[in-house]
Amino acid sequence: MEMASSGYIKLMFIMVLHSKSVLATCMERDDQVQRYLISSEPPYDNYYNISKAVYPSVALPSLLIDITVTFLTSGNGSTTSLNINVKQNGSTAANITRKYKWSVSCLYVSGGISLSAMNIFSLWAIWPNRRERKLHITLPQFCSGSPSDFPQNETMIYFLSTLQDIAVGPSLPDPRINTAECVITGHNKASSFSGSKQLLHGVCWSLLFISLVMTIFMACHHLLWILLGIITEPFWGITVLVTVVSVSAAFYFLVCEFRKAFPSPECSLEFVMCAILIPGGFVAFVLLMLVLNVVAQVFLSESLISTIVQNGLVLVVTYWFGYVSKRDVEGGGGDTAAVLQQLWLWLQQQQEEEEEQEEGV
Repeated sequence: MEMASSGYIKLMFIMVLHSKSVLATCMERDDQVQRYLISSEPPYDNYYNISKAVYPSVALPSLLIDITVTFLTSGNGSTTSLNINVKQNGSTAANITRKYKWSVSCLYVSGGISLSAMNIFSLWAIWPNRRERKLHITLPQFCSGSPSDFPQNETMIYFLSTLQDIAVGPSLPDPRINTAECVITGHNKASSFSGSKQLLHGVCWSLLFISLVMTIFMACHHLLWILLGIITEPFWGITVLVTVVSVSAAFYFLVCEFRKAFPSPECSLEFVMCAILIPGGFVAFVLLMLVLNVVAQVFLSESLISTIVQNGLVLVVTYWFGYVSKRDVEGGGGDTAAVLQQLWLWLQQQQEEEEEQEEGV
C-alpha cells in the first residue's frame, strides 16, 4: 500500500513537471498570455519591467512606451539567455522579436507630422517625449501561427493596451484603469488607423495647412497647436499657455514703457542703462517662468498645478487688460478699453454661473 502511494505521488510530481514544461513551450490561450505578462520569474520576469515602465517611482507616469517583445523558442524558456538558438528537427529555431508602441494619445503616433515638428509648432505644449520610456517583455511563442499573423498580432495589441491594469493590479484586473488610446506595431508612426481614429491623419494635415496659411500671424499659428496640446494633455498644455501669455504680456509691457520713456534713440546714460536692463529683466522673467514650470511639474500634484495656473492666468490677464485700458484712456481713445472691459465682465459672469451650478449639484 505504501509503495502504491509512493508511486502515485511520483506520478503526480511527474505530471506537474510535464504540465509546467508544456506551459513554457508555447502560448495557446489568452489566460496564458496574461499569466506570462504578470510573471516575475526569470526569464519571464515581465511584471517588474512593466510596472517600472508605466509608473516609474521617481518620475511622472509614461505617455509613450517603446515596447520590444522577445518570443522565446521551445527550450529557451528554461534558460536565462534570450539569444540562444535551439535546434528542432535538424533546423535552427531562432527567437522572434516584435516591436510595438504604446501611447496615451493617438495624436502622438499619428503619421504624417513628426513628433519633433509638433513640439516646435505647439511651443512644447505637445511634448510627450519627456515622459517616453522603453520596455522589454519576454514571452513564449504562440502554439500556432506567428506573432506577425493577424489573430496573434491583435491579441498582443490588446494585452499591451492593458499595461496600466497589469502594473496596478496584476491579480485583480480592472480594465477601467487603462487610458491608452493606441498601441501600434513598430516604434515609428502609424501608417493607418481603424475606425474613426483614421481621421487623425486628416486632422493633423488640415491643422498644419491652416496654421501655415496663418503663419503671417505667428500667434495664431502657435495658438492652434497649443490648444491641441491642451486637448491631449490639459495640465501641461494650460501651463504652457499661461507661460506664453505671461511672457507676451511682460514683453509688451517692457517695450511700451521703453518707447514711452524714449520715443527716439538718445546718446545718454539713461537710454543705455535702460537698453541693457530691460532685456536683462525680460530674460530673468523668462527664466523664472521656466523654473516655476519645472518645479510645478516635478514636485506639485496636478490639482494644485491647475489651481495655480488658473489663478496666474487670471492675474496676468487682469493686469494686462488694465494696463491696455489705461494706455487707451491716456491716449484719448476708449474703444479698446470698452471692448476689453465688456469681455472681462462676460468672463466673470461665466465663472460665477459655473460656480453656482457646482454649488447646486
